[in-house]
Amino acid sequence: MAGLTDLRGGIDGLAALVQTALSSNPFSGELYIFRGRLSDRVKLLWHDTDGMCLFYKRLHRGRFVWTNAGDGVVQLSAAQLSALLEGIDWRRVHRGDSGGERAAIICSSILSCKFNHIDPQRYQHYVLERIAEHPINRIAELLPWNVKGKLDQPAQVAESLAA
Repeated sequence: MAGLTDLRGGIDGLAALVQTALSSNPFSGELYIFRGRLSDRVKLLWHDTDGMCLFYKRLHRGRFVWTNAGDGVVQLSAAQLSALLEGIDWRRVHRGDSGGERAAIICSSILSCKFNHIDPQRYQHYVLERIAEHPINRIAELLPWNVKGKLDQPAQVAESLAA
C-alpha cells in the first residue's frame, strides 16, 4: 500500500510510482493499492500473466481506512483486502477470523468474474459441477478467465466439451 496518491495517473504512472517510491517491481504479481486525497477512492494495480491490471473503486459513503507505514508498504491478507475494498476497517480482520479467509476468496472470485464479464452465479455453478473430479494440479483451469470461453457457449456445447 502506498500513501496518499494522485489518482489521475493510469497504469503507466502508477507502475512508475511503484518503481520509484517503493523501489519495487510492478511486474512481480504483487498487488499495489493507492488511496486518493479524499480517502473515498482507491486504485489497485497488479500484473497477471496477460498484462497490467487496474481496478478503481469509489465509495458512495464513508472512507477507506488507511494506516501510516514508514516505507509505504503494508502486507494484507486476502480477508483484509476484502474488508478494505468494502470500506470496513481491515486492521480488525485477523487470520483465524471465522470465515474471513473464505469470504475473501468468494469475494475475490466474484470480482474476478465481474472483471472478465462473467455471470458469477453461472461461473460458480460451472465450477461446483466439476471441481470434485478435477485434478488438483490443474486447478488453475477452473479460474474465471480460463473458463470464460466455455461459459459463453450454449449449455449443450459446454457439456460436450467437459466430457
